[in-house]
Amino acid sequence: MSIKLPLTVAIGATLFLSGCAETSALGSAVSQTVNSVVTGTVNGIQEGISQAGNQNSGTQSRTMPNSDMYNLFGWMEDGCMGDSNAVYQKIRNNYSQFTDSFVQTVEVAPTDPRASQVRYIVKPKNQWPAGYQNLIKDIVVSTPDNFDITYKVIFKDTVKYRGQPLDTFSFQFTSGTEGSQQVLNFDSSANMATVFSNFRTRQYEPYWGEPGKVYTNGAKYNPSSKTITCDGD
Repeated sequence: MSIKLPLTVAIGATLFLSGCAETSALGSAVSQTVNSVVTGTVNGIQEGISQAGNQNSGTQSRTMPNSDMYNLFGWMEDGCMGDSNAVYQKIRNNYSQFTDSFVQTVEVAPTDPRASQVRYIVKPKNQWPAGYQNLIKDIVVSTPDNFDITYKVIFKDTVKYRGQPLDTFSFQFTSGTEGSQQVLNFDSSANMATVFSNFRTRQYEPYWGEPGKVYTNGAKYNPSSKTITCDGD
């Protein structure tokens, strides 16, 4: 599933942390782990550049290089937009290919004329690109009214994001609109300081906003659930 993204301008890093106790703990942990965070960032960017360079023009990669999900979800770190440089754009393209590999629609004949004539399902696992089958336990979709759609990807225990255990990824949207939400759900043992310190906010002028008014966009961290969420337009 592709995401329509507004024109943006990058700005500095800002953390959106809720919960005073965890905010203090995370701030201390970030200072203590800055070297490992920088190393992880550099390695991830170098890998992304390598992938982009190895990809032929006009073709799409059908494999995923390893089990670290930075290669799929790293675009969320870029103010939930992923278009400020070629590396983020490549990761966002990986993400679109990933979701397109299992999202499928089928036509239905609803008894209620006001209901949607399209139903969302998960493609058979043997149709997913090579490399994903060994990383995913299951993918489930919830479509209570054929309009509000939620896909949840349940990962195996070996899957990580920036070295921290990632349990699930989910995205939801309303059929016929451009709004969406993406959620990274980490294991209770994950060190979130080494993860969320990489997320930045962005300023932009959305097409739907007041002309000339600048908005700020970025991921939000929930310490109680250990989730990182992006809300899209």
